[in-house]
Amino acid sequence: MAITQRHSAFPHLCLVEFSGVVFLKDVEEHLKFRFAHRDLLAADTFCQVREDCHVVDVTAKAIDALRASLRAPLKAAALPMIRRTAWLVFSPAVRAVLIQAMRERTTTDGLYAAPRLVSTPAEAAQWLGADEATLMRLAAEAPIVATFPARAGARAASAG
Repeated sequence: MAITQRHSAFPHLCLVEFSGVVFLKDVEEHLKFRFAHRDLLAADTFCQVREDCHVVDVTAKAIDALRASLRAPLKAAALPMIRRTAWLVFSPAVRAVLIQAMRERTTTDGLYAAPRLVSTPAEAAQWLGADEATLMRLAAEAPIVATFPARAGARAASAG
C-alpha cells in the first residue's frame, strides 16, 4: 500500500498511514499532493507507521534534504499557525530513521510543524488535542483522498 492519505473536515485532521514498502519518491509525491491542497497542508496530522512498513531509500540524510527543499514553499504558504504532527511508529526500522531525522527539530526551523514521536494512540490524541476514540475511528474510516504510489481510481478528484 505504501502511503494512504485520509482527511477529516471535523475535527480538521490529516491521517496518514504508512505500510508495506515506502520509497522516497512516494514521500515526495505525498508532500506535493499536500502542498496542492492547502486544507491538508494546514491541518494537524496523525501518522501511523505499520509494523510491516519498511523504507527503501528513505534515510535521515534524504529527509534532511527534503526538509531543506520545503522551507521556501512553506514560507510562501504563510500558514497561520504551527501544525502538530503525532507519529505512532510500530516499525523499529522506520522509528530509527525518524528519530535520526527529527533530531534538532524546532518549531522555528522554517517548517511550521511540531512533530512528536508517540508510543500510544492516547499520547497521539493528547498531543493533537483530540479524543482518542475519535482519532482512531477517523484513522480507519475518514475518507481516503489519495494513495502513494497512486493507483487507478484511488486518488480523489479533490481533497475536500
